[in-house]
Amino acid sequence: VHLMARIPDVMSLGSSPVPRRARGIVSDQSAEISANALGQFAGSIGNIAQQFGEREDKFAYAQAKSSLLQADIATRKELENDPDWRTYETRYQAAMSKALESSASSVRGNRDRALFEMDGKMDLERGLHEIRGKAKVKEIDWGRSTTDQTLEANRSAAMNAPDDLTRQALLGASKEAIIGAKEKGYYSEQEATNLFQGFRDSYATGYLDMQTPAKRIEMLTGKNTVADFLQPDVRAKILEAAKKEDRDLNVRRESQAQEDVIVAKYGATPAALTVARGIKDPEVRDSTVNRIKVRQAEAKQAEAEYHDDLGESALSFLNGGGKYADLPLKIKNGLKPSE
Repeated sequence: VHLMARIPDVMSLGSSPVPRRARGIVSDQSAEISANALGQFAGSIGNIAQQFGEREDKFAYAQAKSSLLQADIATRKELENDPDWRTYETRYQAAMSKALESSASSVRGNRDRALFEMDGKMDLERGLHEIRGKAKVKEIDWGRSTTDQTLEANRSAAMNAPDDLTRQALLGASKEAIIGAKEKGYYSEQEATNLFQGFRDSYATGYLDMQTPAKRIEMLTGKNTVADFLQPDVRAKILEAAKKEDRDLNVRRESQAQEDVIVAKYGATPAALTVARGIKDPEVRDSTVNRIKVRQAEAKQAEAEYHDDLGESALSFLNGGGKYADLPLKIKNGLKPSE
């Protein structure tokens, strides 16, 4: 029986979910916290604006505000399809700090400028909130893609590993990759569980497919093998298919051997078919009979082609001015009466 050394947190998982860490997993609440902070900041700006009263130069203020908002849109659009999500926030801050400084310089009054700078900082915080959200989406896409690549590479490596310990180390690393991705918020609890179960089942079925049918049956009917990863119904279906494949191979081998023995003694003759039909095993019998029929058909085809060649040779000889009586003996004896 093919035994696999156990790594408890891998081999004993069965169909259970990806386990939780002993410590609590803190969910990603950055968006919620940022939104609350932004709301509080906006409230503060509103209170200050009321205290400042009317703006001294509404036109200049509006122009500066428009310039800042346009810069915000342009900066966010520039980052939209940029794959370097890790630097979204710093690049946005750098670009918008310059834009804020530039826009504020066109506001002349000290009171208007002070209010504009506070108002602009709120716009910057609002933009940062959106940028962080987009960066998180990009990060999750990247994290999922990277996890998929890791799992696929580990699956392939595990199936081709030279020993069981290396295989199980790769399975353990795959499980840790999924747990780590879940903790970063790339997967929900259920998604992580489904992902590991899918990976485990894919590895198990792939590894079993690499074995001979006989070895597959041995692993599927034994204990402490890679087949333990499979659900009972899946395991039963694979076992049934392996038994059928093993039986088909045995029938082919046995019928080939029977055919060789019978044809060696009787040739591709009717007597060979009679002997083949006496084989007790029905599947071996049918396969052997079919094999001999194929041999008979091939022999008949070969004989027909041989006679056709002789006929063409005789016709060529006669058309060249030769007489029938002078035909080479090999051709003459090989011709059929109708020829």
